[in-house]
Amino acid sequence: MSMAMVISKSDCLSKACLAAVALLAALHLGAEPLDFKNARSYGAGFSLEGDVFVCTAKEVKLRGSTKPQKAAGVWWNVTLNQERADVVRFGAEGVADDLDESASFRVYVDVTYDDGSHQWGVTSSFDPALATGWHRREVTIRPRRPIRALSCYLFLRGGFGKVRFRSPTFEVLPADTRPLFDGEPVTAGDLPPVAGFLLRDVSAHGAWTRIDGTALDCTLTVREDMRGDVRVVDAVLSGGTAKDRAITLAYAMPLPLGNAVWFDSPRRETRLSPVAEEQSAILNLSCGRGLSCWPFGAVGIGDKGFAIGIDPDFPAMYRVVASPRTGRLFIAFDIGLAPENASAHVRFAVFPFAARDGFRGALERYQALYPEAYKVRAPRQGNWMAFHSISNLPHFEDFGFRFKEGVREQKWDDAHGIYTFHYEEPCTWWMKLGKVGEGAAKTTRADCIATVESLAAKGDAMALEWKGCAVKDARGLPYGEIRDTPWCNGIVWSKNCVPGITGAYTEFGRKWSAKALAARYGETVPFPDGLDGEFLDSSNLPVTCPFDFDRAHFAAMCTPLTFTPGAVPRVGIYKGFMVAECVIALSKALRSRGRLLMANTAPVSSCLLSFHLDVMGTETNWRRGVWEPMGDDDMMFRRAVCGGKPFGFLMNTDFTKFTYEDSERYMQRCLAYGMFPSFFSANAATEHYFSQPSLYERDRPLFKKYLPLVTRIAEAGWRPVNRLLSADAKDVFAEQFGDGFVTVFNTSSKTRHVRLLPLKGASAAKELVAGEDWTFPAEGVEIDLPPETCRLFHFINKQ
Repeated sequence: MSMAMVISKSDCLSKACLAAVALLAALHLGAEPLDFKNARSYGAGFSLEGDVFVCTAKEVKLRGSTKPQKAAGVWWNVTLNQERADVVRFGAEGVADDLDESASFRVYVDVTYDDGSHQWGVTSSFDPALATGWHRREVTIRPRRPIRALSCYLFLRGGFGKVRFRSPTFEVLPADTRPLFDGEPVTAGDLPPVAGFLLRDVSAHGAWTRIDGTALDCTLTVREDMRGDVRVVDAVLSGGTAKDRAITLAYAMPLPLGNAVWFDSPRRETRLSPVAEEQSAILNLSCGRGLSCWPFGAVGIGDKGFAIGIDPDFPAMYRVVASPRTGRLFIAFDIGLAPENASAHVRFAVFPFAARDGFRGALERYQALYPEAYKVRAPRQGNWMAFHSISNLPHFEDFGFRFKEGVREQKWDDAHGIYTFHYEEPCTWWMKLGKVGEGAAKTTRADCIATVESLAAKGDAMALEWKGCAVKDARGLPYGEIRDTPWCNGIVWSKNCVPGITGAYTEFGRKWSAKALAARYGETVPFPDGLDGEFLDSSNLPVTCPFDFDRAHFAAMCTPLTFTPGAVPRVGIYKGFMVAECVIALSKALRSRGRLLMANTAPVSSCLLSFHLDVMGTETNWRRGVWEPMGDDDMMFRRAVCGGKPFGFLMNTDFTKFTYEDSERYMQRCLAYGMFPSFFSANAATEHYFSQPSLYERDRPLFKKYLPLVTRIAEAGWRPVNRLLSADAKDVFAEQFGDGFVTVFNTSSKTRHVRLLPLKGASAAKELVAGEDWTFPAEGVEIDLPPETCRLFHFINKQ
């Protein structure tokens, strides 16, 4: 094994420095001397002062980013090509030196496994307080399969400043022969022989312990109800503690391994052997061990399927995992306990499904189990308009609009069947400051805090709201990011929007209290007349601090607190749960009034908000120099999570480079998934597509052709299980909508020869894109499908 230190050619290193660092590394790693020939820097790079890496952040364009970011650091490329899944550990010492308030510095590892799959962003953060001095952070990776290579980073990101790193170590530890349960080694006797709960004290790096009542100074109260063949489990974990604790609570059930399959997604499945590593679909969110992206995890054994799924009304930091070596299927919750909030309420269901239908069969059963989470409350569907009057468009009906972000010309919208939504952005306050400078004139967060305090002293409502709701970072400081955007030159403050925060001035109270909604909607105006609902922008909170460490907010949370990852976990409020509690409360209030809730950037990678939203969508850019459409995995995730609810895009791109052919490819791809293709702006603010007749008139024939088709199948509703038509070629997928529609889409950039096979006697269909009549004999039809081409079949005779 060798490890390559990466240093840019621009770094001036003396031979003495090189020798010193190489010797240091050899002492720490017990490995070969470092190879400097493959040297690279991260972001603005680093310099060496003896055996210390000095990283000073500058604005640079990172790989994969569209805008410059403040970053600096060093990284190592480690090629292992493991034959067995040995544990690896990477770490270093770090210290802050003149660090900007919004910056963070950390140990960070990306993993590539032997099958080409990845585990991104295994990380541990250093303490940004200058007084902390040198301290060590490490990440330990217990791989789910042999590792091909790792990228190991030490970096500063998110703000200006300088940090130092020293004593980097990388080691490969002999594989523990014991099986892993949620990434931790266990022995056979550690796990209950029947379904039951286990507990692990993560703060103390403890082992798994069975809990049936009390264990590890915690009390677990459990109620189980059988609803037919479904077991609903309701559990409350409490621990009257005088200090913060990071706890993982798991519910495990025996998993027979005869011919077992883990259903990864609607497109993929993984065969489980008794020696296979753990299988899951987890997002790395800098929280505990991560969050499942899907609402459930599912396994098939022969013709029987078994699944565990979260209750949509009880969000938590959860994941569902299949552990073949321990013979268990389990759900785990990462829970923070604190003196201010010393209990956590979780709820989930264990349910069977038809294994022949795989992941889709589990999703179909889950939808039936929680029908309110998938109920379509906007049966009339269509395109999304952002911040522009539809009435100004000649023959507006050609563009298929149904949902409008922003309140204007409301009476006209009512008369023409357009839903209008009142705009808000949760968890943020964009505070304008005038020109924000850099260098000697650079505006600091301290300057911004002083401005807010001055406003609060004058009775400014927004400033008083900030005082009660501002999110606190790891240093206990109000978090904000200084930004120069088309809509605000100043600072965007992070605020906690949960309804449980009390006081005269709160974000939820100002925007969505019963008083605010009554003023906005009245008590007697029948739906759909008047304002039709609320629109939440940036619901994935891209500029919000990942964690709120304000202890005054802990008690306001209904969702369990959670904790940061790494060797020293810290209890806090994950930002996703702030908006989740807001969405749940707002959804209930709106539904009681017959109104709708729409959100931008939902779903992105998690399903938690989608249960309580009625209309979803996202801004996107499929041409950054070259044509880069959203891939099938991302499109399929959104479709499956939304179910039959409407989902739409706003294309935000440089329209001088977005051609007529691009527009047609865009609309065909959206048609394939029953999603709506609209347009907005290159910078999400100015030069609106629908303010430029040269653009929308050019594309009008495409809208007239594709929008009626998208609307027809979207309103029919996507079906998890396709029971009408199958396609047998690579990269060609068939999706069913309603009882009689099927889209067949070639996702690739090459023509595919495909056989279309009718199911359950469906034999005659009208192909609606080209307007042709088709007949499907029992043996199917073979065709050549051009690249990125969608066909839409309407079956008129089916059993």
